Amino acid sequence: MSGDLVKVLFASGSESVVASTLERLKTIFPELPLVVVSEFRPPAGEWIPYHFKRDWRENRALVRAKLGGRKIRIAAVILEPRTPYWPLRFVALTLAPLYFLAFNENGGHFMLRPRSAVAILGHCFWRLKNFLRWQLNPGGWTYTFLWRFVHPKELRRPIYYRLALHRGAGRWPAKDRQGMALRHKPGISVVIPSRNGRDLLEKCLPRITGADETIVVDNGSNDGSQNLEGVSIEHSAEPLSFSRAVNRGIRRAQYSHVCLLNNDMLVEPGFLPALRHAFDQVPDLFAASAQIFFPPGQRREETGKTVMPSVRGLTDFPVRSDEPIEGEDLSYVLYGSGGCTLYDAAKLAALGGFDEVYEPAYVEDLDLGVRAWQRGWPSVYCAQARVLHLHRSTTSVYFTPGELNRALEYNYIRFLANLGNRTMWRENVVRLNLTKNIEALRFAAHQRVVRRSQGATGFFHLVTGDVAVFPGK
Repeated sequence: MSGDLVKVLFASGSESVVASTLERLKTIFPELPLVVVSEFRPPAGEWIPYHFKRDWRENRALVRAKLGGRKIRIAAVILEPRTPYWPLRFVALTLAPLYFLAFNENGGHFMLRPRSAVAILGHCFWRLKNFLRWQLNPGGWTYTFLWRFVHPKELRRPIYYRLALHRGAGRWPAKDRQGMALRHKPGISVVIPSRNGRDLLEKCLPRITGADETIVVDNGSNDGSQNLEGVSIEHSAEPLSFSRAVNRGIRRAQYSHVCLLNNDMLVEPGFLPALRHAFDQVPDLFAASAQIFFPPGQRREETGKTVMPSVRGLTDFPVRSDEPIEGEDLSYVLYGSGGCTLYDAAKLAALGGFDEVYEPAYVEDLDLGVRAWQRGWPSVYCAQARVLHLHRSTTSVYFTPGELNRALEYNYIRFLANLGNRTMWRENVVRLNLTKNIEALRFAAHQRVVRRSQGATGFFHLVTGDVAVFPGK
């Protein structure tokens, strides 16, 4: 019977506390196999990945599936303060409430049993003292509330918050973009924007096979990129935003499908044929987006499966990349990543290409994908087209992380202002207020939010990530 029992640590804590808890758990029922549910691979035990961007119900189902017929003898969690993943702890509680074992960061532990009542009360009292101490010190809500009255300048954030909410009432009429007048013959054009990225291009270009033409948009480079052989060069003397750069390449493209590729994307064999095949499988397809991987040890900030989940935390950025399920392919996604997506050139031209209001980068691909969805043209995730992303190899040279994050927030505000969905506008303003992003709130308070029919965003229920496609199954 013991062969069907396991002890499971739902590891939600700092690295040092997780390591010490693992050692303590090894001494409890040492004869039982150890399973660890965590975001990253643990130093010991069988690993069940926890996908922190997904709903706890999905993760709970995954854990149950991975355990198979094995029963949980101990479901251990770590109650370390100010650490994330409370849903992970709740998974442990729902899977094995009678065998729930809680550790604190000092190694003390208790189970949900009457004989543990003293230990539980002691833990609660200890946490209450820490909570009150936090409230009365910098960072606490009570401290912050009183501090604002002593420093009236800090009242700007709640003022900008109310002004930004008011902007969401939507007074200004929407303006539609003009299309591009282009003609295309059957084939694939690859467009690569690059700024002083010759070394990246020398790694990227030899991997591209199956393209009828490759256009490098030389974006104000001085490293000799304009002298590359075997490609067409669209040269700009001055650096351009991502949207402006790729639009120049799109206008020059001659073929029926246009693949946008970042110079820091290393494609695997069969990349373009896999993307092109998706257009034969999905009616009225606008874009097929590749599966994105990152170097070992880096979190997959992008995966190619972009969704707007219906269930998310108040402070979560509304758009996320889910890790695809094994075998999943051609699932609907919110948009194709501007760094590794194949587009229908005629549809791309009809939409007028990328909106050049987005500076210097980010959100322009989201905006494009949404405008296509509004016309009934879907985007899909293509598992067979694989790329390795050397993330921010170019942008990090010219912009600080703070500048890039600011661009993301400002551009998302621009996107919502043009989308005209009052609910989504309000949700984002609340998120900015909770994250204390006063600069973004001030920016939002000065935007003109257009008036659109809410039916224009009815497609969002298709791209929540709740549905996965498994062709042939």
